[in-house]
Amino acid sequence: MSALLGDRDAAWLNARRAALLIEALIAQGVEQLVLCPGSRSTPLTLAAHRAEAREALRLYDVLDERVAAFLALGIGRASGHPAAVICTSGSAAAQLLPAVVEASQSGVPLLLLTADRPRELADCGAPQTLDQQRLFGAHCRWFVDLGEAGQPTAWLRTLAARAVAAAADGPVQLNVPFRKPLWRPGIEAEVEAALASEVDQADVPATLRGRPRLSTGQLDALCRRLQEVERGVILCGPLDGFASAVPLAAHGGLAELRSALASLARRLGWPLLVEGASQLRYAGASAEVAIGSDPLLRSSAMRALRPELLLRFGAPPTQRSVQAWLEAVGPRQIVVEESPRWRDPQRSLSMLVVADALSLARDLAARLDNVEANDAADEAPSGGDDRPRWIERWRDADAVVRGALDQELSRPDVPLWEGPLARALVAALPAGAQLHVASSSAIRDLDSFIVATPRPLDVLCSRGLNGIDGTLATAAGEALGSRRFSALLVGDLALLHDAGGLLAIAQLDVELLIVLCDNEGGGLFDQLPIAAHESAYERHFVTPQAVDVAALCAAAGVAHQRVDALEQLEPALAEAVATAGVRVVQVKVDRQASGEARRSLWRRCEAALAAAPTLATASPFVQEAR
Repeated sequence: MSALLGDRDAAWLNARRAALLIEALIAQGVEQLVLCPGSRSTPLTLAAHRAEAREALRLYDVLDERVAAFLALGIGRASGHPAAVICTSGSAAAQLLPAVVEASQSGVPLLLLTADRPRELADCGAPQTLDQQRLFGAHCRWFVDLGEAGQPTAWLRTLAARAVAAAADGPVQLNVPFRKPLWRPGIEAEVEAALASEVDQADVPATLRGRPRLSTGQLDALCRRLQEVERGVILCGPLDGFASAVPLAAHGGLAELRSALASLARRLGWPLLVEGASQLRYAGASAEVAIGSDPLLRSSAMRALRPELLLRFGAPPTQRSVQAWLEAVGPRQIVVEESPRWRDPQRSLSMLVVADALSLARDLAARLDNVEANDAADEAPSGGDDRPRWIERWRDADAVVRGALDQELSRPDVPLWEGPLARALVAALPAGAQLHVASSSAIRDLDSFIVATPRPLDVLCSRGLNGIDGTLATAAGEALGSRRFSALLVGDLALLHDAGGLLAIAQLDVELLIVLCDNEGGGLFDQLPIAAHESAYERHFVTPQAVDVAALCAAAGVAHQRVDALEQLEPALAEAVATAGVRVVQVKVDRQASGEARRSLWRRCEAALAAAPTLATASPFVQEAR
């Protein structure tokens, strides 16, 4: 131990290390911290409390560690910067795991500060003691155990800089052991006086993080390969983890990426298929080439359009209709990732391109512009080019499906089901709103029924593991991370699964409109083969819950409205949009009527596409499938 520290007691050493660590994290840009109550984390809690008092940090107190971690995940996703979670030792730290694995798979920034017992209490039966070394295994980008207190200031500053840098695209765990006494009166003043000589902000390490770009030769080779393909498709899956996509509230990365991909698609003469989870469909994308994937590719008629090559940005598609279409038509795939992740569930990847999506799309479009200019100066090549007919058929098919959707969902006798609900919610949201869409049915419904939006809208979802865990807490964190108008579309099982999240976020200064599609159970399973099981289906898969949502909201202190008919929906949403705080609009949907409405809609789309003249016309790329 250094002479500067002298013969200090444990309380002093604990307070010093906690204060230096929190200050070092703040110096690296950490602005928000979620705090769970506990004894062993006392030094970290008090250090964060002092930072909040001078407005250097925003603190959120959350009782449930699982909820706290998802809240921090949401903050990180919307802001692009890691929020920190502080918890005590033992089972408290284990509760962080569900959010850790989602953050890891989604590439979302997250910092975990897990307090721990000292080493002499490990593996001897001491209470509330768990082996927290690399507790989250491979799901963390980096792990450090801080060991005994008393490390030099420079070491702690460097550690904080490394932790924040490593957390840029996933979780990092800092395990911090503390020996008793954890606090004594007057310790803060003693430590602050001693730290005055140690703290020098000029010595704070800095991290500059760039984006990967291809060399000129690599770009030229890729451009030539794409030019050789007349029948190609650009597909955008979920974009969590893309530097171009976050932070959503901080810059126009999404709008720029939309524009660049639309420009690239136009120059290639390819359709641009965008999943609802891609965050690219709902504002700014060119209507000429941006095509909603799910409602279109559900039709067997679309298997007649067989691309030679798929250029994919983002994660693999999550919609089963898109996956089935890819399996049926079997194109080779070029996949663009911003890190060397090999995500290829179809086993059809022929090239992995590790590059920034925005820069790559712009660079390729610019090179294709030069090629077009050179071709215009030369004599036109002999033979035909299928590109104009290829994109024409995609555009016509897209227009047919949009027309069928609009007709079916605007019928005067349409019942209250998920299709009209999704459309009414999107229409009610103000421009620039942020909408989190829960996994399971909700994200599929948005993808199926909302092909475009009248106003700019950012859509967020947890598609790393596609789970419903922590949905309310995540959406609340995204609202805190962006400070924008925020809404959540969620099913009843996802809401009840995170009932603790509802209780927690009601205590926070957060604005969140929760629209609950209540179809009394797991309606998604109605669309799966298991629905035909006579005895087990309803009880074990649909799992209807006998919960009074109004009473739950009242217990949490959250405003609640119930909608039972379509004519009540629009006024209820308008009122909720104009209301502050956390509020729930519970929309009752009859599962049986919903199933009939879905089947009727898909039959209409299928019939309309089958009758489309451009799809029925023989061509080199439809004959193979007929």
